[in-house]
Amino acid sequence: MLLNTSAPARFLRATRRRQMGRRFRDDEIGSMSIFSVFMFMTILILGGLGIDMMAAELRRMKLQATLDRAVLAAASLSQGQDEETIVRDYFAKSGMLEYLDRVTPFESDDGNTKTVFAEASAPRDSLFLKLVGVDQLKAPAKGTATETRNDVEISLVLDISGSMKDNQKLENLQDAASEFVRTMVNENTRNRVSLSLVPYSEHVAAGPNLMNQLNVNLLHPYSWCVEFPDSEFGDIALDRTLTYDQVPHFQWNFNGSTNAMDAPVCPQQSYEAITPLSQDQQALIDQIEALQPRSGTAIFLGMKWGAAMLDPSFRGVTQALVAANVVDGAFVDRPVAFPAEGEESTTYKTVVLMTDGKNDFSNRIKPANYATYDQRALWAKYSLGYWANFKSGQTTIKNTSEWNGSTEKTVVGIGGLLGAGSAAEDLVNVSNGLLNGVGVCSNNGIGVGLGLDGNQGSGIGNVDLCDIIGNASAATTYGYSFSDYYKQKYTATLGDTLLQNICTAAKDEGIIIWSIAFETDEHGTSEMQKCASSPNHFFDVEGTQIRTAFNQIANQIKRLKLIN
Repeated sequence: MLLNTSAPARFLRATRRRQMGRRFRDDEIGSMSIFSVFMFMTILILGGLGIDMMAAELRRMKLQATLDRAVLAAASLSQGQDEETIVRDYFAKSGMLEYLDRVTPFESDDGNTKTVFAEASAPRDSLFLKLVGVDQLKAPAKGTATETRNDVEISLVLDISGSMKDNQKLENLQDAASEFVRTMVNENTRNRVSLSLVPYSEHVAAGPNLMNQLNVNLLHPYSWCVEFPDSEFGDIALDRTLTYDQVPHFQWNFNGSTNAMDAPVCPQQSYEAITPLSQDQQALIDQIEALQPRSGTAIFLGMKWGAAMLDPSFRGVTQALVAANVVDGAFVDRPVAFPAEGEESTTYKTVVLMTDGKNDFSNRIKPANYATYDQRALWAKYSLGYWANFKSGQTTIKNTSEWNGSTEKTVVGIGGLLGAGSAAEDLVNVSNGLLNGVGVCSNNGIGVGLGLDGNQGSGIGNVDLCDIIGNASAATTYGYSFSDYYKQKYTATLGDTLLQNICTAAKDEGIIIWSIAFETDEHGTSEMQKCASSPNHFFDVEGTQIRTAFNQIANQIKRLKLIN
């Protein structure tokens, strides 16, 4: 019998084939490799996209920066070159001239607005995006710059108090303020920028032209300052329905050995007076260069005047000054009205306020000692300190006819009785008022007085002063205690309060206040910082830094606007 061995072999081979099929069916190693290749290619394309996009964005940023600088320069109203030439020059220096597509300038009919539009694109060959059919990426840039000569109203309020003589402060201020005027007032800003110059010290001189437009109880012709009620510092406007008092003309001078009358409370020199709404660059600079240090410090009064000349209610004064040929006719409608709520003003109103100190006290002659023409004329001749140092045989008499045209021969003097006291003292006891009587000064200068105790004293007077108008028949003198002559008008604390009141009122109306503390102490610096429109509008400077402060303010006022 034969054994068939081929059947099991065939069975075994079939079994192995079935097992291999199952293993192939269940094995996923091959499919994972295909997915990995697919994912790798996807990541490569996305990564390449990022690299290509980043390179294109870097080029676009460089292109945009060049374009912005170019259109800003081309839109400047102060340059006279062709706008496209300027833009092309910027692109050429950046090595990107080939990417500039077009430049389109626009200028208003009145020449007060210029706009420059430019467009550029810098295509870049792609590195990885070619794999998906993107051969290039574009880097576009475009922009518009415009400069408009908006109307600008400026009040430049400058401290010329006595401390400005130290450390070359006045010279540094004059350099800085003069450069500010050159920047803001020139042919490019003609009829657009008006600048009011307000020098201040212990008071502010309005000057006769300006003061005559207000209701003022005029007492004398020696100087031109207005007394503001404290309530007026809560509002920037001058109340033209109110009758203001005139500041007495006298000097608070305790140097009794001399009769200096160089720094009365109210400034008396023409260069110390307000210059309203001017665009005369040279006249403004000449006035700044003529300023001299004097007297005390009343920042609040300078700020009051500076703000008042930006208020629309001042327009009536402006129109009167235009008619009198004091103000340029181009400004007849200034100050312009404030914008209505929700509207944007086309006129920039700003106060540039500078000081080197802080508010100080200030005194006034009492009304009883300033009631007559004779008294006012006398105080205009002799300082208050001089009155405190009377000696036997001296007299100080001032005739009133020198300014009011009177021909009267009797002259009234205030401040010390001729002659000696009951104890036959050589000095008149003015401080205690013991000789509070009446004396007669004859043509030969002999004075006789009767004291309160009933005793008579006599002394030799000064013939020239006594007989000041020639052949005067008599002159009457009155003696008072020195402290009876004056009263305190302002304290430093009240000055600070009034300053912040007027600063707040101005800011509430939208007026921008730039303040400069020039070598001030901590208190003065704090008051100026509170007055400014914001911390960015405040400067704390020393020495020649004041020039930098004025330059930065001028550049901010005339800055260009970039429109994307």
